[in-house]
Amino acid sequence: MPPERWVFFGSLARLLAANFLMAFAKRRLVGGSRTIHASPPVQPLKKLTLEISDMPTSEDFKTELYRMMNEALFDGKSTAEIKAGDLHMRVGGYPGPNHRIPVCCVVMLAAFAPEAGDVILEEPPSGQGANLTIRYVLPKLEPPP
Repeated sequence: MPPERWVFFGSLARLLAANFLMAFAKRRLVGGSRTIHASPPVQPLKKLTLEISDMPTSEDFKTELYRMMNEALFDGKSTAEIKAGDLHMRVGGYPGPNHRIPVCCVVMLAAFAPEAGDVILEEPPSGQGANLTIRYVLPKLEPPP
């Protein structure tokens, strides 16, 4: 076979191979007989756990409440006016979509002792809100658990 025919058969072979590969690739990309389904993204468990554990607990609010009272006492004050929103900001997570103002207010009201002279200065209509403000008479001893 003369060399000029080799060039013809070589280019024909390349053309046929290219067409075959294109058809094969199209069938694979489109899915051919198989359907390819995308799975939804999965949230890492570590991130989810951190979000849950970062929420303040009633014990966190109680500890900070008595810390605020002790600060006022060491400043020489006989009372401490504490607002739920301020207490929650010091503990963390407020303001925010996952705030724990109801838990904060429950803790503040548990420490409220009208017989000791404590007074509620401001109370939201629901009884639980960032504006709940209580004046605690000092010194205040932490009640036993």
